[in-house]
Amino acid sequence: MEFREDIDYVINAIINSIDSVLRDKHSSRMIPGRVRDYLRVLHDLLKSLRDDEILHPLDKLMILFSILLPKQLYGLADDPQIHALGYILRSLRPNPRREIIRRLNRLLKLLNSLDTVYGESLNYIENHDTIRIISMGIHVDKQLSPSTYLGRDFQGSVVVAKIIDRCSIDVETIYMLKDVVETGIPRIHVVEEYGDKIIVVREYIDGQPLPQVLDKLLSDRRLGLWVLHDILEILSRIYGKYGILHHDLKPDNIVVDRKWRVYVIDWIYSAPPGKLDVQPYYSVCQEQYDRLMKLPGIKDKLSREPSKYQEIYYELCSIACIGWRIRNGLEYSPSRSLIPYLKDPLNKLLANILGHKPECIITVLETHNPFQELYRIIESIIKGTRIEHMCLT
Repeated sequence: MEFREDIDYVINAIINSIDSVLRDKHSSRMIPGRVRDYLRVLHDLLKSLRDDEILHPLDKLMILFSILLPKQLYGLADDPQIHALGYILRSLRPNPRREIIRRLNRLLKLLNSLDTVYGESLNYIENHDTIRIISMGIHVDKQLSPSTYLGRDFQGSVVVAKIIDRCSIDVETIYMLKDVVETGIPRIHVVEEYGDKIIVVREYIDGQPLPQVLDKLLSDRRLGLWVLHDILEILSRIYGKYGILHHDLKPDNIVVDRKWRVYVIDWIYSAPPGKLDVQPYYSVCQEQYDRLMKLPGIKDKLSREPSKYQEIYYELCSIACIGWRIRNGLEYSPSRSLIPYLKDPLNKLLANILGHKPECIITVLETHNPFQELYRIIESIIKGTRIEHMCLT
C-alpha cells in the first residue's frame, strides 16, 4: 500500500507545484517558452495519470519517471525536462521538497529491485494461462515453475500466482482458505476460475526454504527442534480449526524468515481427509503404511475410516521425514541401522512414527488431533519434562 501512496503523493505534489509556478504571472514570464510549454504538458499528463483507474501501479510509476526525470543518455543540457524539474522543486518549501525527493528515491529503489522493468511477461505472452494472470492485474516478475509466477498485485504487494487443474484440488477448501488469516500460512488473496483451470494468488513469504537453512539447524540442534515444533503447531492448529490436511509437505514448502519465524506454504492441495486421491511426497510413507496394514490386528483397528487414517499417516510420516532431515542432515531410510540414532529422544519419536514401532503410530492416529499429540510430545522434549508415551519407548 505504501507503494501506491508514494505515487499518489508525488503526482499530487508536482501538480500543485506546477499550478503554483504557472499562476505566478511574474515568475511565469521569466520561464523560457519551451520549458513553460513542457510544464503545461506535464501538468495535463500527470492529472490524467492520477485519475486513471486502469493502469497497473508499476506502469504508472514508469510513466511518471519517463515524463518527469531528465534523460542523461545524450547529455542534452537544454532539455526542457531538466529546467522543468528545477522550477518544480524550487517552488516547494524545504520540508515538502525533502519529502517528495525522499519518496521519489524510494520509488526508484523499488524499480531497481525488480529483475527488469516489465518482469518476464514478454517471455510468456504466447501462453494463454500467463495472459490470464497478467489480465488479473498481476505484474509478472519471473516464472518460478511451469505453473507458478512471482509478481506484484495492484496494491504493490509481492504475490505468488499458481495455475492448477481444477480436478486436482478441492475447490471448496481453497475458497474457504481465501477468507482465513492465520499465523504461519500465507494468505490467499484471489481465487479465479476459468474453464478447467483455477488461478490462486497468495501472499509471498520473504524467507528461505528449509533446505537452505539446514546447515544452521544442524549446528544449532535446539533451533532445529524449535523449527519442527513450530511446523507441528501450525499443522495442529489448522487441522483442529478447519479439519484439513496440507497434502504436499516437503522441505521446499517450509519457509523460515530472517527472524526464524516458520511458515508452511502452498496449501493448494489441502483438503479434509478422504476428499482427494493423494500420494505422499516421500515414497517411504507409502511403503511404511502398506507394511503397517499387513501387521496382525492393525488393519482391523483402522478399518472404520481407512482413507482418513491413511492420509493422516502420510502427513505424520512426511513431518517425521522432515524432522529426521533437520535433526540428522540426511534422508530417512528404513534400510539404515537406527541403533546409533535412538539414544536421542527426538530421533526415537521420529523413527517410531516412521514405522519402527507400529503401536506408536496407532496410539497417535486414534487421538482426536494426531498433530497436536505429536506437538505435545515434542514440546515435552524441548522442556526436558518426562512424559510416559508409547512413542518415546
